[in-house]
Amino acid sequence: MTATQSTKDWITNFVIHHNLCPFAARPMLRDTVRFVECEETDFDALIRHFLQESLYLTEVPAAKVMTTLLIYPKALEEFEEFLDFKVAVEEISEEAGLHAMIQLAHFHPDYQFAEVPADDPANATNRSPFPVLQLLRVDEMSKAIDAYPDVENIPERNIELLRKLARK
Repeated sequence: MTATQSTKDWITNFVIHHNLCPFAARPMLRDTVRFVECEETDFDALIRHFLQESLYLTEVPAAKVMTTLLIYPKALEEFEEFLDFKVAVEEISEEAGLHAMIQLAHFHPDYQFAEVPADDPANATNRSPFPVLQLLRVDEMSKAIDAYPDVENIPERNIELLRKLARK
């Protein structure tokens, strides 16, 4: 199974199935999620790839691509290295002015929230089969958030759900 297929399965069978992100189903159903496997391993090449995909997302209509998931099957295996990469691309996005158009979400097989034990089921909200950066359109996310009645409680609801599922 490819990294892309594993990631699609994770979104469908975990994220959407448990409604961890109430905004995930619509773009999947509309086939407006772009999945891109990055085969690079060099940090600078990863940065260039991120910039290339970010620019692509800003140029293509939302009706064609609502969001992009950058999948890293051969790089960023260590969670701390992945976080360093995320910080670097956030800084570059800010400098390039992309932050006004693109918001980032991040997922990793070893994701661990600060001050939460590694074995806490709550970490699963951001645990994916491979390291993933999701590029979200700021304007589309704003619309979705404005239309959702209880967005502030999504993280707490997800934590409770995953801890409950772990106890079963």
